[in-house]
Amino acid sequence: EVAQAIPSVYGEWEPFEFDFTSYNGNGRYIAIMSPNGAYSYPYLDDLSVDRLSPCPRVRNITASAITGNSATISWAATSASDYEVEYGPLGFTHGNGTTVYVSAANSTSITGLHASSAYDVYVRGFCDSDTGNWSFAYSFRTECGMIDSLPYFEDFETVATGSSNNSSFVPCWMRLY
Repeated sequence: EVAQAIPSVYGEWEPFEFDFTSYNGNGRYIAIMSPNGAYSYPYLDDLSVDRLSPCPRVRNITASAITGNSATISWAATSASDYEVEYGPLGFTHGNGTTVYVSAANSTSITGLHASSAYDVYVRGFCDSDTGNWSFAYSFRTECGMIDSLPYFEDFETVATGSSNNSSFVPCWMRLY
């Protein structure tokens, strides 16, 4: 019997958390395998087996109403009464970001962001007697800014040659082939 499965994402690390509290099997086993006997190599990093916090981890973080300098961050409501949101530039060291406290709501607006920039966001809940674990990182990018001073210069030196993938191209620019 399969308790839970992780969708495969080729070439990317995907954080995932299993909840076995409703599993009624006789034994407690964790098996890592490819679906339907397909030939592939599963890779794992930082595997941990532990009891879950009674204050559930925040999930389903989204960013909306994104402008060049602000965004609304929302998440699925949990049993937490209050939340802490930490954000910073993409890849920032967790614990060194900007912190916002949110009371009795599951969204907040963050301002003072820079145009054409990528950000990471973490959220955790505060329950009656416990602090939840931080969410996995959620990343978003602000809208492109206007060129408001001349001369403007972009040398495209950071672009990988031979790639037609726009996600690896210079932010706010797009390839047309």
